[in-house]
Amino acid sequence: MSIQAAHIAAFSLIVLDLTVRAWKMCLLLPGQGRARPSVWQSFAINSYGDAAAAVTPGRLGGEPARFWGFRNAGVEAGPTVVALAAEKVIDWVVIGGALVLLVIALGGDGLEGLRQIGSRMSQGSVFTLAIVVTLCVVASGITLRWYRRGRHRAAHGPIHRAWAHAKNLPPMVLLVASGLTVISMIARVAVLPVLVLPFFADAPLGQTLLGSFGLLYGQILLPTPAGFGPVELGFALGFAGSIAPGQIAALLVAWRFYTLVLGAALGGVMLARTVVRRRRVWATLGVVIVASLVLSETALAQDGGRGSRNLPVDHWSYEYIQRLRSRGLLSNLNPLVQPYRRAEVAQGLVRIDPDTLPEPIAGWVRLLSEELAREMTRLDNRRVRTWGIQLGGGIRASSNQRFDALRTVGDEDVWPRGTAAGWLETGPVAAETRLLGDTYLTTDPDGVDPGQRRAGRSDNAYVSVTLPFGGVTLGRLSRNWSALGTNGLMVSAFPTPYPQVAFEVRQGRLALRGFTGELETLDDSKRFLSAHRVDYQSGNLVISLGESILYAGRHGLSLRFLNPLEFLFFDINNEPNDDLQNLMLDAQLWYRSGGVVFHLEALLDDLDVIPGDRDPEPTEYGFTIGSRFVSIAPWVELGIEYKQVASFTYRTPKVIDVYSFLDRGLGDNFSDYDQLTVSADLFPPVPGLRLTPLAQIQRQGEGDFRDSVPPQDEFLASPALFLGVKQTTYRIGLRGRYQPNRYVWLAWEVGENFVRNRDHVTGDNGSEFSAIAQLGITVDLPLARRQE
Repeated sequence: MSIQAAHIAAFSLIVLDLTVRAWKMCLLLPGQGRARPSVWQSFAINSYGDAAAAVTPGRLGGEPARFWGFRNAGVEAGPTVVALAAEKVIDWVVIGGALVLLVIALGGDGLEGLRQIGSRMSQGSVFTLAIVVTLCVVASGITLRWYRRGRHRAAHGPIHRAWAHAKNLPPMVLLVASGLTVISMIARVAVLPVLVLPFFADAPLGQTLLGSFGLLYGQILLPTPAGFGPVELGFALGFAGSIAPGQIAALLVAWRFYTLVLGAALGGVMLARTVVRRRRVWATLGVVIVASLVLSETALAQDGGRGSRNLPVDHWSYEYIQRLRSRGLLSNLNPLVQPYRRAEVAQGLVRIDPDTLPEPIAGWVRLLSEELAREMTRLDNRRVRTWGIQLGGGIRASSNQRFDALRTVGDEDVWPRGTAAGWLETGPVAAETRLLGDTYLTTDPDGVDPGQRRAGRSDNAYVSVTLPFGGVTLGRLSRNWSALGTNGLMVSAFPTPYPQVAFEVRQGRLALRGFTGELETLDDSKRFLSAHRVDYQSGNLVISLGESILYAGRHGLSLRFLNPLEFLFFDINNEPNDDLQNLMLDAQLWYRSGGVVFHLEALLDDLDVIPGDRDPEPTEYGFTIGSRFVSIAPWVELGIEYKQVASFTYRTPKVIDVYSFLDRGLGDNFSDYDQLTVSADLFPPVPGLRLTPLAQIQRQGEGDFRDSVPPQDEFLASPALFLGVKQTTYRIGLRGRYQPNRYVWLAWEVGENFVRNRDHVTGDNGSEFSAIAQLGITVDLPLARRQE
């Protein structure tokens, strides 16, 4: 079958699916005449539901959207509830029956495909799968409970009367509706096998059908919209070793288009058409144009074109920004990208009245408002020039040489540090320079001493220009592309700050960000890192897709890697190829529903898609998944997070393109481990005090990205997770923080570690006490202010 014929067939199957579903709803809606919508009306209303389902976890938004659509079409609430409920019951019965039949008829072939996918995963996949499934079920259950409670409140009356309408459904109608559901399911499941044929004519039918069925209907159980993340990973793993990586990407895009984008886009267009039709077209256009102009002028007056310095990623304010963002406040901030500009945090703070909030939330708002008082004042007058200096200092102490209570090494020590910063903000320009002196840099067991000439080094030095639609930054600074309170897997704040040029372009809910950084020279080759990401941000949902490439060019900076719109996944290693390249793909999600916050990051470093006759290479990946529960009471938060980084993630055959800077990870600082953390943040009635009891389990293999990949035979025989002897650490600890004002803070962590196979020696078990403490002090000297 040709590619053109495959697309025609896939499109026809989706049209058949949509038409059959519309006919089914017409049958299930009791009544005659105006009480029953036409097939075309049902087609449009189902499309509304597809659009809402595509952007909500577990497709939960589909039914409320269709309920609204049928009510808007004149159908009574009772018959609508009956029809939707009957359809849902039929769907689940048919899905269960289809799954049983597929397993019976094609189980051997399909289970072989599942076995091949499992072989590419880690030896600890059972434990990992249990953790991930548990987190997904918890998040889905909480979301479903909230959804059902809200729907019950909205439609209690119709549901209470629906039983009378349900009795009027003839058995023959239910039987015909079940047959239509089977036809619809066959059409949708057949889309993937049809699209596969041009790429893989000998594709096993059993594996493809089971894979298509699981990818389509497994989305209902996933807490991410349209199963974003897990579905893509499962798709890539399912076809690994069968077709080329470029073909996998093309197949995934086409399959997602027909099974997700086409129906959702159609629903969005029909909804817009319905809204415009019900109002005067010119009035609607006029309102949209005027609103757009007003919003554009407001944005320009409030934030566009105003230079503002950054909040460094190690600033104490992120502790409280995270907690406010989790509670639906500071909704203008993207929770997956740091550092923030001080002005954008201030812009969110001016919308919050602390007097309307309970403690300790009100105290957090006041503390941040004191820190950003100048920026909040500046919002009223753009023509203000400010400059000044800031001095900071502190001391850090640990019972081991790492500030990591789970990975103890060496003896206890104390490390003082100090900073001196100066800055200027005028018009759209902001400039800052900060000198750092830190004795820990000379003793860090996981990094190379970056040097501190005359006891200091530039730590946060940059010039930025802010425009109404974005901005540009040139300088040396740290970034963290991850959920607030976590470290990124692709871009993190672990490494020493490195020189970079960065840009940001924003339009509505979309943003394009990227930077190119200059790393150290290894083997006479200068190394560079380029990273880009596209973000979609609404108040409670943020989705990000990113890529990064570390390359060692023979001729210096490479122009093609500066282009943020080039698809590096397809262009890597294309001719002319004169660079050593290490490419990574990253996907992130942040979602808030009521008092529950869910975040996910998935990193793919390398996947062996063409193993040939040999064993497949171990998959190189990493992921973080977690949830926070903040609605139990104002003085308590619960959190759970699981992270896993594979054995060979960040490692390469040649050390020259290893994913690190001065031996510190550009993403995670370790590999070959997984970690589960359960914690509770408690806020006693003492201003500025937080106590966090926690329990952790960490399993660490002997893999280290600072080492090169072993010879091919040894590499192919290695597991994807836990090389050598696995060390397991169980920890019970207590973290705490006390910050009475914005000038001084104290943080600590104490606890007991119970270690199995200590230092990767089989049978060496024991326990150890570990503790970390940090004291920070900041002093602002008087600022010069000048109003222009």
